[in-house]
Amino acid sequence: VPLCVRGAATSLAGQTLGAGIAVDCFHLDRILEIDPERRLARVEPGVVQGALNRAAAPYGLEFGPDTSTVEQATIGGMAGNNSSGSRSIVYGETKDKLLRLRGVLAGGEAAGFGACAAGDLQTGLSGGAGSLYDGLAALQARLSARGVANFPRTARCVSGYNLPELLEPEPNLARLFAGSEGTLLLFTELEVQLDVRPQARSLAALTFGSLRAALEANLVILTTSPSAVELIDLVPLRGSPNLRRFTRLGPILDGDDPAVLLVEYQGTRDESLAGLDRLRAVVPDLGARVEIFFADPAEANEAWELRRASLPLLMGAPGVERPASFVEDTAVPPERLADYVDEFRRIVAAHGARASFTGHASAGCMHVRPMLDLKSAAGVGRLQDIASEVGRLVAEYHGAFSGEHGDGFSRSWFNAELFGAETYSDFIALKDLFDPRRLLSPGRKVEGPPIAENLRFGAGYRARLGWRPRLSYAREGGFDLAVERCF
Repeated sequence: VPLCVRGAATSLAGQTLGAGIAVDCFHLDRILEIDPERRLARVEPGVVQGALNRAAAPYGLEFGPDTSTVEQATIGGMAGNNSSGSRSIVYGETKDKLLRLRGVLAGGEAAGFGACAAGDLQTGLSGGAGSLYDGLAALQARLSARGVANFPRTARCVSGYNLPELLEPEPNLARLFAGSEGTLLLFTELEVQLDVRPQARSLAALTFGSLRAALEANLVILTTSPSAVELIDLVPLRGSPNLRRFTRLGPILDGDDPAVLLVEYQGTRDESLAGLDRLRAVVPDLGARVEIFFADPAEANEAWELRRASLPLLMGAPGVERPASFVEDTAVPPERLADYVDEFRRIVAAHGARASFTGHASAGCMHVRPMLDLKSAAGVGRLQDIASEVGRLVAEYHGAFSGEHGDGFSRSWFNAELFGAETYSDFIALKDLFDPRRLLSPGRKVEGPPIAENLRFGAGYRARLGWRPRLSYAREGGFDLAVERCF
């Protein structure tokens, strides 16, 4: 019977779904140790990131990769998904914070994985993991002979397995499991590096006349050493009545500019303000239309709240076409992002659809959700066609099909084409080594099902309440549509 592993229970790409026993790690939530001298923590996989940050705060520390779901995301889930967040240009991905892992292999053996002294793989294995040495050494030799030139050339990549770690001068085998989505090992304990909490953060918001203008400005802004640059596509959000609650952002929301960049600097108070001064120096070269430098922390918090609310606002849009998450976190190098988004938009428009483009401009990772009616055969067909064309576009730009949210059921099918036959065979070899009987989250990372096989709706979907609601829900189009919009 397969085991389907999950942290707090959900993930956007379908990592937590599937036949078998759902192993929910949420209750394994002990913080075992915080070592402020070495800036590390040992935790069980179900520890929520926000809880770890609160425990580390008295020492001036935190777990750097900052997910927007900080109060729901677990450290084990973040490792399984290789999570990053808005400030990845400062903190990197979760893989960069993994020091050691303990877990249970598919055969039931307890195993440990960590740094390899002098590059010797044997020193990075403990317990039952020792039996994996020959297979890992053979895989490392094949990779060394061929290299990883066909891996995405991006700062973020959650597509496939993290095989490039085996080619590091001193590999850390714990990082081999970053982004593995529960397909290789059941985590029981993680040792992670903590980061120093910044004393202050300063923020500015700039609007632009087009998405392209904003993405071109992003390249100039990156030369000023920000901690985050976030793009918000305002066009799909303007119809939301809930926008009115962002009262402090009136100069941005009352206009008709389609794109906003949020630019943040962090450090000491003086360092964060010096960052804003560097930004002011380049503003004349950016082509910005409205510029707001937030002196009030409450105003800055509201701007970040708008960024976090962009997906819920989008999910609440009226109509039968819903924001579909199947190409929503592709990543390319930032210097190619403006051209990439132009071509992405042409693909979506060619299929008679529209989409929202919001995300981490600093890292070249966009959250794109085409609006589709997936309760119709035509809508499902558009999903398949857009996914295939965007996948080929990602490969052409040497990008990652998933820069943040992972492969799951919705993107694993494309890994063979994205990485090529040889590297994909190495993925299979890694899965064979750890899980030859396909008991751990099968259908993820390798041997994934077709994209339309596990849809929530599908052409045959019909709402069946079996009862009549007391309220009408007429404004939402009926109770079924209200439920489907719940976020």
